[in-house]
Formats: sequence, C-alpha cells, structure tokens
Amino acid sequence: MRYAGDSPGPAVRYSRRPVATWPGLFVAALAFGIDLGISYPLVTWSCNHQQHAIMHVVHAIFLAIALWGTWHGWRVWQVRRDAAGSDAGDRASQEHFLGMIGASMSAIFALGIASQWFTAFVLSPCFS
Repeated sequence: MRYAGDSPGPAVRYSRRPVATWPGLFVAALAFGIDLGISYPLVTWSCNHQQHAIMHVVHAIFLAIALWGTWHGWRVWQVRRDAAGSDAGDRASQEHFLGMIGASMSAIFALGIASQWFTAFVLSPCFS
C-alpha cells in the first residue's frame, strides 16, 4: 500500500491490487436494456389496470442500478488517477482509462433511464 502524501487534507489509501472495471462498463447498459424490455410491455398492462405506480417503481430500480454502475466507474477512475499516462500501457493506466469510459458511458445510460422515467411522469400510459 502507499499513501498520497503531498496532497492537502487527509491521506488517501490506494490499493495495488487490480480493480474490477467491468461493472462500470456493463451494468448501466444492461440496466437500460432491461428497463426498456420491462417498461414497454408494462405500458399496456398499466393502462388496462390503471396502475401507474408499477412503472415508476421499475424505472426507479433500474435507475438506481445504473447510478451504481456510474459510481463504480467513477471510483475506478479516481483510484487510478495517479497512473503514468494514457499511453503508458501499464495496468494502472488501463484501469484509469476504463474507469473514465465506464463512468461516462454509465452516466449516459442513467440519463436515458431518467428520460424514460420523466416521460412516464408527464404522459399517461393510456395516451395514444
């Protein structure tokens, strides 16, 4: 282990062990796809049964999952921020890059889920 010494404030501990980068890359994308797959068929059911709350619950669950993926990607990005450089080719630089891509991509998918949820707030499922 090593400590960030010269920075102001409390010392931050960094681990040398590899950090899993895949959750930041794939979790939010899967949450977005599953949200689409579940929420669109729910529109017909929601209209027929006049139960609008179930759509909000589904969007809230998958938005939380996507935000977790965004947080994980951001955490990987921040843990490896002291990497040598983007073209160094070492493991820390690769994890830093993948963390940045994972956080950015997950944030875009979370924004997509939030946009669908906003539409569910504004429009009735029976609107046609």
